[in-house]
Amino acid sequence: MSKRLMICLLLLLITIPIRGQESPTPTPTPSRPVATSTPRPDVPDYIYDWREEVLYPVAVYFFLVIDRPLTAIQDVRLVMIVADEATPRILEFADVQPAATVTSPFTEFNLVWRVPPDNPLPLNAQVEYEWQVRLSETETTSVTGVFAYQHPNITWILDRDPQNRLDLLMPQLHNLTPTIVRQRINPIIDRLSQNTGTSQRFRFLLENPDYVFDPCTNQRTITSRDNKIDVPCDVSILNNLLTRLGYTRLTSQTTLLDRIIPTIAEAFYAPLWVNSDFPEWFKQGILLMYAPGDKQYFLDAVKSASRTNTLFTLEQMNTFDEARAVLWRSQSYVMTLYMAQRIGFPALFDIARNDTTTASIPFLQRYQNAMNASLDALLPTINNWIFTIQATSAASVTIYGDPTPFPSATPSETPFPPTPTDTPTNTATPTPTPTVTGVLTATPIPSRTPTNTVVVTPSITPRPAGFRDPAPPLPTLPRTEQPTPFPSIEGDIQATTDSGVLVSVVLGLALIGLSVLFLIYWWTERKSS
Repeated sequence: MSKRLMICLLLLLITIPIRGQESPTPTPTPSRPVATSTPRPDVPDYIYDWREEVLYPVAVYFFLVIDRPLTAIQDVRLVMIVADEATPRILEFADVQPAATVTSPFTEFNLVWRVPPDNPLPLNAQVEYEWQVRLSETETTSVTGVFAYQHPNITWILDRDPQNRLDLLMPQLHNLTPTIVRQRINPIIDRLSQNTGTSQRFRFLLENPDYVFDPCTNQRTITSRDNKIDVPCDVSILNNLLTRLGYTRLTSQTTLLDRIIPTIAEAFYAPLWVNSDFPEWFKQGILLMYAPGDKQYFLDAVKSASRTNTLFTLEQMNTFDEARAVLWRSQSYVMTLYMAQRIGFPALFDIARNDTTTASIPFLQRYQNAMNASLDALLPTINNWIFTIQATSAASVTIYGDPTPFPSATPSETPFPPTPTDTPTNTATPTPTPTVTGVLTATPIPSRTPTNTVVVTPSITPRPAGFRDPAPPLPTLPRTEQPTPFPSIEGDIQATTDSGVLVSVVLGLALIGLSVLFLIYWWTERKSS
């Protein structure tokens, strides 16, 4: 019995300090937020309510309630002050009165002001408006509001180029800003200016199915938030706005930049080709030269068509084929690329420039003078050339690297791109690559009679006596970072010195109790024995 009593007392003394430390830690109680009421503007009590809603881009909805019958109101005017406009836009009482949907015992105006298509509001303009109400000669008042004429879901930014080269109207994106667009497009504009001898300024609106500038493009009406007001769409409003700004709308079905490069290239060359007899394939090929990136897919498409004997004839290449547009563009580029491989880029762009000194020379004669070959031989030659290493190398070249030097006066089969000058580098020495010339012939099929092929077994060089592999280097342990110290605890949950002293006292008393119980137990056992 004494042993059981001793064990129970021992367990009780052990659990006392543990239970003392398990008390819940107090946590700070967040204060309940106090609602603050928005102060009402200093207006008379009979102005009961007013608000507005932009039904972009076609209208603005105005709402006004006056705690007087319509017969007691002498005059109501709506004055809109538009940023950057010298004259305010004013709606007189005769324009406002038909919008009164309730006339007694109070008056309620539900006014839908249609944006004039021939005089639209400026893009992203801030508009301050004022209701001017007069009940008598001595009793007048006014209430004000403000709204922004902008797209409800997409932020459109109007960014003007400080260099006066490329102004952009585009959606606000984190990964594609106007600065990034100019960094990509400016090298192309520079090369076009160099090759054509002209300079231009561009203003583009960039949109695609994910970012549509005009909400009326995909819907017939604009509806208010409470679904009580529907206003018919009118696409002429934003079209006239773009015309006033001088911006060209570029709508792409893929990326925002998909159409900007072809449009810029065509704008540079269109004035030069007005009175020329250049075939359509040559014009298309020149424009595609300015597209950055690898154009190997053009060469692959022409190879596939050549294997199936479905390439366009020279006469067919003079007209764009919508049914096989991809192949037509690919063949246009490859035909022009072959010319560049023969005569070099500078001579090719000299032909395309069509300056006053050569404007009267027909394209057929220019081609023969530059290529030293007949134009009729172009397609038969290309049928063989596209399967050569020179064609593969040419397809990976862009015009934005180092300028291609002029070839020799006599046109000849020269490597393309030009062979660079020898510069000592830490690269392996290139091995000569065979060039395919003439007519390709099929590789002969091996005979059925097997031959004894000698298999060379590599010999293993024996290591000398006593040779031992060097010990591998010891791995380098990663540097350990110092652990981040815990932040100090503040507020209601900070530990105090008093709690630490209390725990020490409880533990000391527990140890003393255990010692006393052990002595009693030892004395009892000794006496019983």
